[in-house]
Amino acid sequence: MQVRCKICENKNNIFFQKYKGSFLNITDLRKCKKCGVVYAFPYPNSAEVEKYYKDGSYFSFVSNQNKKSLKISQKIINQSRINFISSKVSFKKIFKVLDIGSGNANFGLELKKNFSHVTYDIVEPDQSIFKENSNLITNFYLNINEIVNEKYDLIILNFVVEHLIDPASYISKTKELLNEGGFIYIEIPNSEYEYKNSYTPHLFFWNLDSFKFFLNSKNFHIIFANTFGMDFENAKKYFNAGKEINKYSI
Repeated sequence: MQVRCKICENKNNIFFQKYKGSFLNITDLRKCKKCGVVYAFPYPNSAEVEKYYKDGSYFSFVSNQNKKSLKISQKIINQSRINFISSKVSFKKIFKVLDIGSGNANFGLELKKNFSHVTYDIVEPDQSIFKENSNLITNFYLNINEIVNEKYDLIILNFVVEHLIDPASYISKTKELLNEGGFIYIEIPNSEYEYKNSYTPHLFFWNLDSFKFFLNSKNFHIIFANTFGMDFENAKKYFNAGKEINKYSI
């Protein structure tokens, strides 16, 4: 079938497997034989995806962001993220941070505890996040297109890219928001088709090699890229128990 890859535009792709879960009219996954990305098919249009997130359907799949146990686990995870970023980047050079898809802004909370000089902005469709964290957040945006005349030293994308209707354009736009010499930190699921029974509502599926291909195609200089977490067999058991883990970080 002559379907263009949504990342590299190549037409050489194959049926990969059935889509696990139920999201819009998607039935299959296809794999590009050039860049290696796996993506949903038939591919939804932007209006369908936007409606899905606006009408609240997505939030039936995620935990209550104010749940105490979730905040405790996020605190540990975000402390780990900040420690990792600090091992690669000097925060003496980081003054403005943008957190895209911030959720409850827990990353910003831990960031400000460690580096009080940093300005923390977020892109987040849930407006209540800003109201509950107005002392923490300097600027709040519903989407990145609202950002005008702002540049950042560090941009965070934690489990966002796999949801995007057009990751290639979005990551290019995000790159434009960086100060010269700035950094982007990205986390996404690693080959989740190997261990999940459902991956609703994800549209894109990478492994380490295909994601590095993607970033290189956008002329990023990769400081560090690797996988973290359980092996796939243990991840299967973990997810089958209704829990979530296994990611890789860029």
